[in-house]
Amino acid sequence: MTLLTAFVALLHRYTGQEDIIVGTVSAGRKQSEVQGLLGCFQNPLALRMDVSGNPTFRELLARARKVTLARCQ
Repeated sequence: MTLLTAFVALLHRYTGQEDIIVGTVSAGRKQSEVQGLLGCFQNPLALRMDVSGNPTFRELLARARKVTLARCQ
């Protein structure tokens, strides 16, 4: 989440956009015993970060944590 936050902060700095979407992948299997039987599937996720309001790095990290945990459950 720290790397995501740093990447979003860098993108915000270069583009000036306040709404940034970053693509990533997540493992598709939650049970490890099923993963060996069916294989590892990866699900693409779009993480939408709101950088409005000139947040500090800690505030942006809290937003990244909230977005990441909400999308990966």
